Amino acid sequence: MFPQRLKSLRKGKGITQQTMAEFLGLTRQGYAKYENNQSEPDNETLQKLADFFDVTVDYLLGRTNDPSPPKVEVDGIRYKDREQMLLTQKERQVLEEMRKYPIFFNDLASDPSKIKKVIKMWEFIKEDLENDNDEEPED
Repeated sequence: MFPQRLKSLRKGKGITQQTMAEFLGLTRQGYAKYENNQSEPDNETLQKLADFFDVTVDYLLGRTNDPSPPKVEVDGIRYKDREQMLLTQKERQVLEEMRKYPIFFNDLASDPSKIKKVIKMWEFIKEDLENDNDEEPED
């Protein structure tokens, strides 16, 4: 079941075996062995694949036919996992604002620690801008 699901997910995204191999740090032949049922990935690689395709490991392994990872909802906001739930209200607001810009959101949503970094960078920039405004212009 795993080889068929892996191949189907990859083809569904229009991704080559070479691209997947590079993502996983493998040779193309090494990755192809997964799809040809000649090798099985370790647990870390399985999780990486599940995260990449936004499915559960159970789905990849054929234990369930529901590919969707469970979502958690807090304050009307759906989170991919428990780690995202641990965001502060301010961080959740930033996340919601970022949803308006998919190119940024998809990257940030994959790693909530990035949201914290974005907020710190923005606070630094704001402070720097405020300090620039406080300085008197030179003649």
